[in-house]
Amino acid sequence: MTILGSKALLSRMFVLGATSLAGVMGFSIVSAMAEPGAQVRIETTTDRVWEGKIVTETDRDIVIRGVGGTFTIPRAAIRHMEHVQAKEPVAPIATNRPAAAGEAWSSHISAEQRAGVIRLTGSNTIGSQLGPDLLIAYGRDGRLIAPRDEPGALPEERTLTMHAAESDRTLRAEIQAHGTATSFTDLLAGKADVGMASRRITEAEVKALAASGAGNLLQPGNENVISLDGVAVVVHRDNPVRALSRAQLKDILTGAKTRWSAFGGPDIKITAYSPDEKTGAFDLLQDKILGKGVTPPPDVQRFESNEDLADAVASNPGGIGFVSLAYTRNTKTIPLATECGVPPSEPSVFQVKTDEYPLARRLYLYLGDNRSPLAEDFVAYTLSAAAQPVIEHSGFVNLDPMLAPASVTDSRLNFVTAKPAGPATARAGAAQIKAFGETVRGARRLSVTVRFETGKTEPDTRSKRDLERLRDWTQQPGRARSLTLMGHSSIDGDYNANVALSLRRAHEVEQRLKGLGVQVAGSIGVGPISPVVCERGPDDANINRRVEIWVQ
Repeated sequence: MTILGSKALLSRMFVLGATSLAGVMGFSIVSAMAEPGAQVRIETTTDRVWEGKIVTETDRDIVIRGVGGTFTIPRAAIRHMEHVQAKEPVAPIATNRPAAAGEAWSSHISAEQRAGVIRLTGSNTIGSQLGPDLLIAYGRDGRLIAPRDEPGALPEERTLTMHAAESDRTLRAEIQAHGTATSFTDLLAGKADVGMASRRITEAEVKALAASGAGNLLQPGNENVISLDGVAVVVHRDNPVRALSRAQLKDILTGAKTRWSAFGGPDIKITAYSPDEKTGAFDLLQDKILGKGVTPPPDVQRFESNEDLADAVASNPGGIGFVSLAYTRNTKTIPLATECGVPPSEPSVFQVKTDEYPLARRLYLYLGDNRSPLAEDFVAYTLSAAAQPVIEHSGFVNLDPMLAPASVTDSRLNFVTAKPAGPATARAGAAQIKAFGETVRGARRLSVTVRFETGKTEPDTRSKRDLERLRDWTQQPGRARSLTLMGHSSIDGDYNANVALSLRRAHEVEQRLKGLGVQVAGSIGVGPISPVVCERGPDDANINRRVEIWVQ
């Protein structure tokens, strides 16, 4: 690999240990100009990452051709550039599998209407990479070419401009990624067409927007889960600590414990790094680790950028931080240990797809009732099968159904059938353990997991769309398999009532699937025998309340 770049690049690389990397990988420093046809990776000052072959370059611009099309990148916006080995081509707007009935993307508006300005504000997790990648793919689908990425006044701001080859039709996407909370204030103020959020809208935000005439943002069509992500706990690569519980993470973030030796690590000072308080990642930390209203001390450095936070941890042997799974970079991820006997949780793709990694999160795009046809069409594209490879290529977890690795099934079966059964608060009857074992042995779990609005048997907005994706999955060639639905409940409350409720929810999902033309072999309710998280509050209880899909 050959590094092309500036002093900024060199200082950044040496902080991360580029001196040792140079000896291992054999790169050398060359001029910032490269010959046409060279495969390069470019990072811009707005934290965009581009990869492709150089088409042309001038003193002002570099034009590269990548998997998403042809991109014009101003030289002034380049943070650094490096030669990379060419990858196998990936088509970001085409699926890598046969399309099922009703699965093909079809725009809601004409090509001529894919023009004008669309404003996206909010989550940095979405706005940094995923949102721009989806916009470029959407534009390409509408025959818009040569996307130009221009930095804004601040690092979290940029503008993407695409134009049509056959006319003067232009699509301009203005992106401001200052944190999830700003998506709702901007929608309220009429400054955004699409709100990007890495947490669900709060009740107070719903009420404020409804009062402004934006409608109920919890309704399907207004609230849209476009992708999944997890907040990974990351430490320096040389840190020997294997797992940390949420209670231990709280001690670290609040300063109650200050040295790694308290957790089996070296006797060095802990340096904690936190997401900025405007981000969805910080909201998740408060909900799942710190507790409502609790914040880290003022000396804990905050970051809006996932990349900068990960790089700070990677350069500090005592560092620990919290970043999106797509941005772990040169760090080591730490599994989450539990205090109640539930197996440790690793931030794997499957566990994130099922919403069962405790620090998993959904990524949302929100629209008001007064949305423009262009904004509505773009969001519809992000939910389509055509967008799923784009999401995966961007480093996030897409919504395509996925079969669990065999190790996941074995681990869960061993946990449930062990004596005593699960946590002390979830003692199970022999009938439920037997039913669980008969269902699971020889079967594999599908990632589609139905969850419900609080206190209801009504599936939430993501689950309703996931059932349609499950229908499409079953209609693909070679996918005619037997499906069994398994209802689970919270570990709190009366055992028999929980078993009955878990069965009712499984039956509700069965009826919905039959309405979509999906055949179901049977439904069972096993109550609280197989929790996936320890319960410390309503959100944890909702993770345990679920209907799983098992495939024979």
